[in-house]
Amino acid sequence: MYSIIDWLKFVLSVMVKYTINKVFAESFSDPIWKIEADSNTRLLAVETRDQESTLPAFHVISFTGTRLLDNFRLKTKEWTLADIQGDYLILKKLGTNTPYAAGITVLHIPSRTITQQWHQYLLIDIFKGLLKVRHHTISSGFEEYISLSTGTPLQTTDSEIQYCANHISFPLAYNGNLPHFLQSTVYEDTMWISKIRQRYLWCYHTRKEDKFDLNICISDQYREIHRCCLLEQNSKMIPQPYFQIDDQIFLMAYNKQEIVSYLV
Repeated sequence: MYSIIDWLKFVLSVMVKYTINKVFAESFSDPIWKIEADSNTRLLAVETRDQESTLPAFHVISFTGTRLLDNFRLKTKEWTLADIQGDYLILKKLGTNTPYAAGITVLHIPSRTITQQWHQYLLIDIFKGLLKVRHHTISSGFEEYISLSTGTPLQTTDSEIQYCANHISFPLAYNGNLPHFLQSTVYEDTMWISKIRQRYLWCYHTRKEDKFDLNICISDQYREIHRCCLLEQNSKMIPQPYFQIDDQIFLMAYNKQEIVSYLV
């Protein structure tokens, strides 16, 4: 037997129309090369590259779409985005014959100033408030820890070192039997699935002549709740449709010059 309260909850869930809300759509003049996220401070760091010179530019956007840093450029193309932690953007140097070379830059986002720069260190790892580095003349071992905010060497123990909490997840390719509300859906290639609390997110491409739309269907365990198109008229399908942090998803358009975000 259901109580009156349970029945009212069910009726309200049917009556209230569920929708997803677009939070922002941010465009860039150059193609996006790399994205990093700080889920604690709810910030995105974006690296773009000029198509002719390949010089990098760095941008920081809040999860609400506010630009905190825009088009910060360096004079050489060897620098690339490593991470973002709070007010700091961490860059490392690309190698000529190896993936990475000696070189670390720390940028203070609010002031747009470089607070630390080392040319003698390789960046080995990044922890909460700490950089793990090694001198470029040493092939292995003898790592050091440096404070991210002050740039000073630190003596630490393993118990004091921790990674920043990472709430980023990605949808998985779904190969099982589709629920009844998706069985008549004509889609291209892969059906993707992820979960937020008690909701399931089904993501797929549909073809319109020679273009592709990226769609999402939100459901509970038994029924469809909402369905809509996220990105229209893509020239090709997007290999990894989105990444997810808590109740928010982030998509990159196929031209790699726009980031769109929705609350789901």
